[in-house]
Amino acid sequence: MGCGELQTIISENMKKLLLLLVGLYLWETGFNQTTIEYQNPILAEFYPDPSICKVKNDYYLTNSTFACFPRLPIFHSIDLLHWEQIGFALNRPEQLNLLDDEGV
Repeated sequence: MGCGELQTIISENMKKLLLLLVGLYLWETGFNQTTIEYQNPILAEFYPDPSICKVKNDYYLTNSTFACFPRLPIFHSIDLLHWEQIGFALNRPEQLNLLDDEGV
C-alpha cells in the first residue's frame, strides 16, 4: 500500500468519524425535537362544541354560542395555539328569526 492510498483511507475515515460525531451531537442536543409550551384553555371563556377547519395554512374555528347575540363567533389561527376573533357568522337579527311562529 502506497503513501497516497494510505492518505485517502485516512481522509475517508476522518470524514466518516466527523459525520458520526456531528450526528451524535445533534442526537444528544435534541436537534429533531421541538418543544412547544402552551396553556389550556387556548381560548379563555366558554366556547362549547368547537368546529375547526383548515384552509391552506390557516385554521378557522367556530362554536355553538346560542345564548347571546351576535352568534357563532369565527376565530382565525395559523398555529392552533393563538386565536384571533375575526367576526360572527350570524351578526344580523334577520339571519335567525326566533320570534316568528314557524320555529327555527
